[in-house]
Amino acid sequence: MADLAITASQVAPAETPQFEEGVAGEAILPGQAVYKRASDSKFMLADADASAAAAAARGVAVGQAAADGQRITVQRAGHVTIGAAASVTVGELYVLSGNPGGIAPAADLASGDYVTVLGGWRLDEPNPSRNQRVGDPKAVMPAGSLRDRLELRGKTTTGRTASGKPIEDWVTESFMSCAVRALSGDALVQAQQFHERVRFKIRTRYRTDVTTDKRLRFGDRIFHIHYVIDPDSRRRWTDIFCEERTET
Repeated sequence: MADLAITASQVAPAETPQFEEGVAGEAILPGQAVYKRASDSKFMLADADASAAAAAARGVAVGQAAADGQRITVQRAGHVTIGAAASVTVGELYVLSGNPGGIAPAADLASGDYVTVLGGWRLDEPNPSRNQRVGDPKAVMPAGSLRDRLELRGKTTTGRTASGKPIEDWVTESFMSCAVRALSGDALVQAQQFHERVRFKIRTRYRTDVTTDKRLRFGDRIFHIHYVIDPDSRRRWTDIFCEERTET
């Protein structure tokens, strides 16, 4: 898959739009995702692999700015028509792309990219061939919600002692963009029904290599995995329930 092929001349607000007016800091086309630069409050092309700030998409441009300093209109919420060439897939989740301003299927993101959900096609859309839309409010998540970069670590044999006993160590297998959450209240009680030592839930994009024989490292913190679920059975997310312990 690739970024949606957005037709700039066909981009237009659809249902229940909410707008923000501002000044562009570079050339921006209709249909491109933008963020607001903190240093001067100008709109810039959002980018999933540039930085957390650049990945915090503010919305989708519905006007055009030919150069730095020109006024631009950004749609913050509601549906937006992005053109018949976009070929949006029913039920697909669309996120900020690693290409500046782009919108892509979530599966296209690379390891280490920030995840900013821009919207999805409503499963109850009566006529999916009629319009191509992103920005369903029911699909929106906080911008850059998976901002915690964790290491997935597995145990490997690095050698043997003089007596032949294996020497084992934990090594990094991959990096993951995650959201680390300490559980409390009803959420903690519910999680502990499956394992009494669970204290944290860590969410990441769907993957199959996170298992209970591995660990997660977040800076100098170590998380032991007790169980892993696909929360909505749609292969979009992986929820990891774990406890924080020292590495041994």
